[in-house]
Amino acid sequence: MAGQADTHPWHTLSEAARLTGKSERTIRRKVAGGRLTTKREGDVLWVDLTGIPLLSPDKLAATPDTSDILAERDRLAAERDRLAAEVAHLSQRVDDLTGERDYLRSALATSLSLQQRAIEAPAPGRWRWPWQRD
Repeated sequence: MAGQADTHPWHTLSEAARLTGKSERTIRRKVAGGRLTTKREGDVLWVDLTGIPLLSPDKLAATPDTSDILAERDRLAAERDRLAAEVAHLSQRVDDLTGERDYLRSALATSLSLQQRAIEAPAPGRWRWPWQRD
């Protein structure tokens, strides 16, 4: 593609950005500043890269393609969604365990209260039938 820039100087904004190693925004600023020649064919804006230093072929091959960037963005979005679902699941588990802990605390407090009352109760005397006399 870099060889084509010498014989065919006209490129789209995204191609120009990739070939020069600049962002599309930078290319647009250079176009707006009059530092790059453009022509419009229908909806496509073509940029003339004659005299502009281009990336060497080895650097150009190392530059990520737009499809690579979009694939990585999609992968990261899927990972974000997976992690959000895991966080929601773990939050639900924390709520469940908090409820269970509170229940067990309440049961323990009740048990200790009953145990304390049993300890503090007076010792019963000898049991007798109600009709028996002392």
